[in-house]
Amino acid sequence: FADWPLALAVTPDNLRLALGLYDGTAVLHDLGDGSRQSQVLDKPMPRADKMAAETLATAPKPELVRNATLDPPTPRGAARGSTIRVRLTGLGVGKAESIWFTTPAIQARLVPLEKPELNAIEAELVLPPDLTPAMYPFWVRTPLGTPPPRLFAVSAWPETAEAEPNDAPTMVATTATQPTTWTGAIDKPGDIDHLRFDVAAGQTLVAGVAARELGSALNASLALVDESGQILARAVRSDDGREPVLTYHAAAAGPAYLRVADTDLGGSGNHFYRIAVGSLAHVTAVAPLGLAPGSTASLAVEGENLGTAVAEGSSAKSTTITVSAETPIGTLVPVSVDAVDRLPRSQPWRVVVAEGPQAAGVEPDDDPTQAALVATPGGLSGVLGQPGDVDHAKFSVLRGERWVIEVYGRRLGSPIDPIIEIENAGGQTVARSMARPVRETLVAFRDHPSTGRNIRLTWPWTGFNQGDYVLMGRELMRIHELPRGPDDDAVFWGLGNSRNNTGERIAFMGTTPEHHPVGQPIYKVDLHPAGTTFPRGGVAPITLYYRNDDGGPGFDKDSRLLFDVPADGTYVVRIEDVRGLGGPSFGYHLVIRPARPDFRIASEIEDVNIPRGSATVVPVALTRLDGFEGPVDVSVENLPPGITATATRVEADQYSADLLFEAAGDAPDFPVANWTLVARSASETQEVPAIEHTFDPGGPERGWITVTPEPNLRLTALSDRVQLRPGQETTMTIRVERRNGFTGRVPIEVRNLPFGVRVLDIGLNGVLVTEQQTERTFTLYAEPWVKPQERLFYAVAKCEASGTDHPAAPIPLVVLPMVPPASAAAR
Repeated sequence: FADWPLALAVTPDNLRLALGLYDGTAVLHDLGDGSRQSQVLDKPMPRADKMAAETLATAPKPELVRNATLDPPTPRGAARGSTIRVRLTGLGVGKAESIWFTTPAIQARLVPLEKPELNAIEAELVLPPDLTPAMYPFWVRTPLGTPPPRLFAVSAWPETAEAEPNDAPTMVATTATQPTTWTGAIDKPGDIDHLRFDVAAGQTLVAGVAARELGSALNASLALVDESGQILARAVRSDDGREPVLTYHAAAAGPAYLRVADTDLGGSGNHFYRIAVGSLAHVTAVAPLGLAPGSTASLAVEGENLGTAVAEGSSAKSTTITVSAETPIGTLVPVSVDAVDRLPRSQPWRVVVAEGPQAAGVEPDDDPTQAALVATPGGLSGVLGQPGDVDHAKFSVLRGERWVIEVYGRRLGSPIDPIIEIENAGGQTVARSMARPVRETLVAFRDHPSTGRNIRLTWPWTGFNQGDYVLMGRELMRIHELPRGPDDDAVFWGLGNSRNNTGERIAFMGTTPEHHPVGQPIYKVDLHPAGTTFPRGGVAPITLYYRNDDGGPGFDKDSRLLFDVPADGTYVVRIEDVRGLGGPSFGYHLVIRPARPDFRIASEIEDVNIPRGSATVVPVALTRLDGFEGPVDVSVENLPPGITATATRVEADQYSADLLFEAAGDAPDFPVANWTLVARSASETQEVPAIEHTFDPGGPERGWITVTPEPNLRLTALSDRVQLRPGQETTMTIRVERRNGFTGRVPIEVRNLPFGVRVLDIGLNGVLVTEQQTERTFTLYAEPWVKPQERLFYAVAKCEASGTDHPAAPIPLVVLPMVPPASAAAR
């Protein structure tokens, strides 16, 4: 056939091959579904080169299917009481079919542009006059899926747009009227903007920035200056990421200038800001911070412009809050201030609902002998009133009991970063465990931050295995995945996608994730009870104490300990700020309660986008509470017709697993769904009652499912079932079918394998199907300690050109029992 003229044309619907003959012409159409049609023409066909050029020139060019995106809206906000048109942009947004806000008070409807655009549309928003000023999340649903939400800011006052030139006070021509929301951008590196307004004698001015939470790149710094440029007050972002809030008490009337700049001297159109300016109410402290169910308390609220003060000359006022008897333990109740003009905050001050008597701490308590007795269960509110302040509280418990010792601070709005220790009657920190080093290596290649799950180990790491505890500095962690080679990282226990290093690392035994520099020793350790003695020699064992800085995922910077009481007696909790900071706003609430093992389940994806006739992986995350360590079975309920989902199990000690959602070829584009996750503890003993929780992603009005266009890749496993035994290997083959004009390489990730089953010999690129390949065979290995089980796992292909993932159908993996040595010898 080498002499026959050929032409190949690709269309979105099929692949067409035209075969020209010298004595006539035959045309063969591959319809894409396995069938073919042929046609014989009456006259000879043009030569292949000319025919191919003509055919390909007229054929529609295939396009890769991509995921929808949503940019920050334009404008980013508006004053309440207005009706406004907002421009929305992003991939596929021009064909959005709905928009949804978290509050029904905002009426929103999509308005197509006069000249329709694929990636742009407008929305009309009606903002009621009594709408609470805040940042409101909103979503749009498009044929390419539902992208992550954006925020729209609602202010209480008219807005003032930045007007250039304004790089210096002498350049500002107009005066704004307070209160106002100043909007603009630091549009080039080194840019500085100024806003002019008049202050009254005795006025307390408050200015607060909204930028990062709206999607801005601005690292804002604020300053209030006079006409000569002399700084009257200033504020920058706090170490916990809160936007700057500036306050100024004016002694005399006159003009003032608010200056905003980027701390990093950056600048672009995306360095935008919204700054509320005026005599605005701003809460800086609340006490007490804990209440019991069924109680009513008078709270002292401190801050600026709060209205009627408690006493003349005081910046505080009192407010009453009531907690009903039905309020669940652990609920965080917002503290509202009855002021007309309030500084909008994404997280208001809150109080925690806790069990047992809740008291207020009394100074002095800097010494253990001065510690107030806290009821068990019970709680105590306190304040680290100045830098270096240390507070103490005591409690009495019995040997063998398990208690949760927890500080609420950051979660309530306080700037405190607490660290706690449990001391005995003699003033010594109570020992928790002994870590005996048995292997050693070093941190390699680079410094590693306290966030992220990936850390490079120095080669070789012989003797280090999955599940091992390792001690780096003062942080105890566990190895989740071994490196795939000398130039790869080990992955440690945590949340999120491990190989992308996007998750949060989890520390054990009350230790806290730390920064780890190159060359720091890494010790594989065996854990033993406190007080254990060891033979002399080797690296000395390290004592781990009941001490905690950060409580782990879900607890922000707050401290938390699970205390197993070693002996009857009275113990002391020592509380301080890990940075040595303090002040009137550094409040906290200490809670002491019995441990009740439990868990929370959540979907990492609330709005599921599924390619037609294909599938998508939806990770689920488990938060373990009060020492709960068992497995949890997760299933999906209330799915609409045409949509199915697998079940999965979060294994004992693990924190995540994967579900697979599949869409039939005839599923509707926008099925009506209110799907839920049902999670049930899978205890292997009947002595522990089962725990069951239901989670509704997106709430009762969302949790959308969108069926998107057919995928760029089809991935097929050539094995319907895979089985292996502990300590053994098996191979499987994956086949890739590229579509929509995609011709690139295809990385494949193997998801939802049982812990201890891993892919061997895959290199740093993982399982990779190169541009010249359509298949790849890889090896699965089960560690000798893996228990017999059956579990679905998923091979997931990535189309790098579009950034989309495409899983194969679920593959059952069966881990058979280990063959006893005698049986193996007989075989």
